[in-house]
Amino acid sequence: MYLNRVFKPSSSAAKRRRLSKKLRYNDSSVMRPCNHCFNRSVKCRVGTGFDRCVECVHLGRKCDLAVSEAEWERVRKKRARLRAELSETLAKAARLQKQQELIESR
Repeated sequence: MYLNRVFKPSSSAAKRRRLSKKLRYNDSSVMRPCNHCFNRSVKCRVGTGFDRCVECVHLGRKCDLAVSEAEWERVRKKRARLRAELSETLAKAARLQKQQELIESR
């Protein structure tokens, strides 16, 4: 019947998919999931500065997630602290590796 027709997604669906892909790469888990993610038992992720989570953007749903600027600031500070801890830990591991190599070479 319609075998020769090519399905082309609507421009709004294509925009939603592109935005959800972008959000998936720059997302953060939120402390309180939106109702939709909570009911589906999926991880509620939202990108910094966006007002909807990835799942709601992907499905074209309204998102009841409300992330305040204070929460975003806490997330930014936590990320910075974790990055600093990681770099300190890597530096310590490198020092220990050198010490081990010196001891083994004796």
